[in-house]
Amino acid sequence: MYRLIFFVLAWAAAVHCTSQMQRANPVSVPHPGCTFYLKNPFGFLNGSHHVTVPATICEGSQDFLLPDNFNVSLVYADTEILNFNIVRVIVKDNYTPLPHLPHLRYFMLNGRGRLNTPRFPLNGLLIYNKNYIIHLELNRVNMSGLNKADFNGFVRLKYLVLDRCQITAIDKDIFEELSNIVDAPALRGTFSHLETVYIMGHNIETLDWAFLSQISQNLKVLNLRNNNFRSLISTADSNNPVFLESIKWLYLDGNRIPALPSFIYESLDLHLLSYFDFTSIHREQQFCKGYVGCTCCELYNFTVWYRTNMPLFNSPRIYLNCGGTLNSTHTEPFSPECGPADPPTCIPTPQTYNQTTPEPSSRNNCRKIEPLIVSVVSLCLMQLILV
Repeated sequence: MYRLIFFVLAWAAAVHCTSQMQRANPVSVPHPGCTFYLKNPFGFLNGSHHVTVPATICEGSQDFLLPDNFNVSLVYADTEILNFNIVRVIVKDNYTPLPHLPHLRYFMLNGRGRLNTPRFPLNGLLIYNKNYIIHLELNRVNMSGLNKADFNGFVRLKYLVLDRCQITAIDKDIFEELSNIVDAPALRGTFSHLETVYIMGHNIETLDWAFLSQISQNLKVLNLRNNNFRSLISTADSNNPVFLESIKWLYLDGNRIPALPSFIYESLDLHLLSYFDFTSIHREQQFCKGYVGCTCCELYNFTVWYRTNMPLFNSPRIYLNCGGTLNSTHTEPFSPECGPADPPTCIPTPQTYNQTTPEPSSRNNCRKIEPLIVSVVSLCLMQLILV
């Protein structure tokens, strides 16, 4: 009896799931390789949860040519996810933008094959929907010549992925037009909703850290791995500062940066930070040659900052390559030439601007921090005891 009930319930559940995955009736599709689902049958991870909302999924070996064989007017109006999954999308000059899709929140294009396609007209194709988009994901899409006009109007964007998109430069004003302008007296300024940014797999010689000034206040995940950076500079100023106080996950691994700039780590909050990866297979971004551990002068200031600001109840994982091996956070004593073996508690040096990554020849220069504050504190205690 119980077995019969179990089979009946299982059959009912299967029928229900099948009906949920069927296309809405009637539904026309913009391309034979596209299917509309009332619920996204594959789901995808967005932050910490899976999304299973109405989706139009386009896949297959045939090229998607706009406007030749892809009719944008047939994209179903209830679509919340538009996903081009491992396909080649070619947008010609005479393309028609996607129609007004009031429910569209997720746009994903995962390209296939070599990037010999024309530049993707991101802003133009989504011009009627960009103010709805919260999740934008472009993989293997030609976005060469990336500029601030590409993100104009994406005011609700929370999640951005640009992976292997032929980007060779990132201007410091790249996200300038992505923010909302708030005129309330207590909140006057520009504010961005962006929380997660992945920009990976490019050949970018120099990066100005000021590119984060418009989005840094809410940023929780920043992934800049494998971009071949050789130099990091910061032209941020007091009018447009970069404070990564909300960052939990920071990735700068796989680059060629010859030093760890103070304007990066001094903007972090170790109470919230969970993970910081600055490792690399490239020799330029490896430290303490000939040392065991990260106890050389070139990392002295970073380690003093870390020890000074390390919270009691949080131990972020910070990884560097030192002495040719992977090392985590640093608690070992320093070599004598760097300063005190156990640096005292000290006030961090103020944020400096217009800094550049030091040349490799200057990496062994080390600013010594004398135990002045310890002496001052001891003197104050003696005075209290005498009184």
